[in-house]
Amino acid sequence: MDKIKIGLIGSLYWSGVLTLIIFLPWVADKYGRRWVFISAYGMFLIFAALILSMDDLMALYVVIFLTGGTIGGRVIVANNFFMEYFETRIKDIAIFIRFFSQMLLTLIYTAWL
Repeated sequence: MDKIKIGLIGSLYWSGVLTLIIFLPWVADKYGRRWVFISAYGMFLIFAALILSMDDLMALYVVIFLTGGTIGGRVIVANNFFMEYFETRIKDIAIFIRFFSQMLLTLIYTAWL
């Protein structure tokens, strides 16, 4: 894979973050933080599994864009959700889960390349 394709993967991920982060906090206020948090993690796991099974480069680009979009629900909404309603032990677990999910995504990208 050449440098341009690798750069496009990173650019699409952050484009997904910046595009969908505008809408997810509004959706969380309207439908509840809990459901946005759960659905964002569910979509992240589905998209991460899809990345491993992609053969088409254009489909991979779309899935990477959508994977970046789940960050608004996984990080922004989840931080507010956990910091307001849970005790310190649960907050520490949430921080570990967030770190683990980012490491998992990095390993999946590396395995695909």
